[in-house]
This record gives sequence, structure tokens and C-alpha cells, in this order.
Amino acid sequence: MENTVAFDVDNADNWFTLAELSDKSVSNRDIRRGEMFVRLRGFEEIAKENGYCAMFYTSTA
Repeated sequence: MENTVAFDVDNADNWFTLAELSDKSVSNRDIRRGEMFVRLRGFEEIAKENGYCAMFYTSTA
């Protein structure tokens, strides 16, 4: 699978391996974590604008 590539049909010089594309997307743990915190911040701002207190809970069993 390491030889699998994705390329732009209009520009053959523009190509990436699937591993490179994965590293640039939410498949990357760091990017996924950052995106989660951005969304949480957005929900917090919406809650404050509407007079609510935003809370984030993690429950584990």
C-alpha cells in the first residue's frame, strides 16, 4: 500500500501517497484532537451567547 498514490487529474505533477494524505487529515491524531477542541470552543461560545454555562464531561467505565 505504500506505493498507492492519489493525483490531480488536471496536473499529474500534483500527487501524494495515501499515507501523506492521511497525515494531513483528521486521520492524524493531533489534527483530530485540535479539531475537537476548536469545536468545543465554538460550543462554549454559543452557550455563553445564549446565557448558558458550557460543561464538558468525560465518563469512563
